[in-house]
Amino acid sequence: MALHTKIEFSRRKAIEDAGLEAIDSAVSQAYQILPLLVFHYPLVPAMRQKVQALVGRQTVQARDVFDLAVLFARAGGNVEALSLVRDIVPKAIERAMEVSFDEYQGQVVAYLDPAHAPAYSSRRAWDALQTNVVETLERAAP
Repeated sequence: MALHTKIEFSRRKAIEDAGLEAIDSAVSQAYQILPLLVFHYPLVPAMRQKVQALVGRQTVQARDVFDLAVLFARAGGNVEALSLVRDIVPKAIERAMEVSFDEYQGQVVAYLDPAHAPAYSSRRAWDALQTNVVETLERAAP
């Protein structure tokens, strides 16, 4: 069975508090690759970086909205981590609202594990996810 994936590498400056660790062995086994050592963002810097990415990209990416939904859920809705990027939160809200359902389908759902994709593939699921991200960002706005 073919598995859909997308691997990206960033050439950003050093990541605050970044950790260098091997990817989860279940992931490397599923994709039949050797374990990779990668730097990763801890939760708080990841939330800030994703807000910055949402605002800073030339073209809005649905994955940034999806990633923020995941990160906000992990943070239990705590928006204090966004205090350092509070000035760009209003723009992040605008950008999050620009993402269409079709963009979400092609940029996110198409790359989800087939076992999980049905839970996220409906317009209703997208609307709920997008609304949650916007409402969470609104709580962090200045």
